[in-house]
Amino acid sequence: DRSKADWIHLDVMDGVFVPNLTFGPPVITRMRPLTRLPFDVHLMMEYPDRLIDAFAHAWETQRDSALLLIGGNQREGLFDRLCAYVQTLPCADRIALVLSLDNPLPFVKRCSGLILSSFYEGFGLVLTEADVLGLPVVSADIVGPRGFMQRYGGCLVPSTEEGVRRLLSGGIPPLGVDYDEYDRQAEAEFAALLTE
Repeated sequence: DRSKADWIHLDVMDGVFVPNLTFGPPVITRMRPLTRLPFDVHLMMEYPDRLIDAFAHAWETQRDSALLLIGGNQREGLFDRLCAYVQTLPCADRIALVLSLDNPLPFVKRCSGLILSSFYEGFGLVLTEADVLGLPVVSADIVGPRGFMQRYGGCLVPSTEEGVRRLLSGGIPPLGVDYDEYDRQAEAEFAALLTE
């Protein structure tokens, strides 16, 4: 915090898009207590089109659904290629791609649910943000969010089209986590680490 920096930029790889040659979520978790500066995290993902394909398939039977995909990258023109690909689909007018937003939560709040479709993720803070907004959430069954989702009865699915189908089929309630209790438990776990 003694530097003149406004934030710290972190690159996190999924191990598929690019090899995990840098640090990942465990290192970032350990870095968090060392500074009050905000972290600007750049997630690099190989297959964002798989979520689009899954949505297009689900849209065939649920024409009133829409997909808002927030986040992307310009590596080798990927975002532009995704935009062009979406335009070839019959459901193109039901898909919105947004490269980045300073604060996506006002948009997320208007959604009917959230899908965390990743091959690798740290904690998956977006799951708690969506839950606080009262949205049902579905997560790929991956290491980072698995414990949280299991602890609170969340919906875990293989990292396939199933997640899109499960969310669109309805019947998935919000997690409804008591975040005051969650914070108390997290603080106790953190304090226990300091006394070991």
